[in-house]
Amino acid sequence: MTQSPPHPARQTLEEFLQANVPQGKLRQIAAKMGVSPSFLSALKNGKSAGPATCRRIADYFGVSLTDTLRMAGILDDDTFAPDSLTAQVVERIKHDQDLREILDHYLRLRSPADRRSARIMLVSFVQQVVQEKQR
Repeated sequence: MTQSPPHPARQTLEEFLQANVPQGKLRQIAAKMGVSPSFLSALKNGKSAGPATCRRIADYFGVSLTDTLRMAGILDDDTFAPDSLTAQVVERIKHDQDLREILDHYLRLRSPADRRSARIMLVSFVQQVVQEKQR
C-alpha cells in the first residue's frame, strides 16, 4: 500500500520545497515562479517567506494560499477554524474573483496607506457577512 504524501499544511515550507523542488530543476522552477535560483534555494533551506512569496509558491505548485501561509508559519491552525466567521469569509472569497483580487492585492501592498485602503474594503466585506449571518 502506497502512503500518500502529507497534506501541504502539515509540512513546513522548507519540507514542502525540499520534496517538490528537485535540485536539477531549481533554476527552471525559480524562473517560472519569478524568483532567483538563490532565493528559491534559500527557501528550501529554511529562509522565511512573506505573503507575496507564498502566493508565488501557491500559484506555481497549485496549492492553496492558505496552506502555503500555514506552511510558512504566517497563519496558525486556529486561524480558519471550521466554525469561525473567518471560515465563512474565506469561503466567500474563494468563490468571488473580485474579492480574491482585492485580497491578493492587499498581500502585495507595501505602503501603509495602500494597505489601509485595502483593509477597509476587506473589513467592509466582513461586516456584510456578519450582518447577513445575523438575519
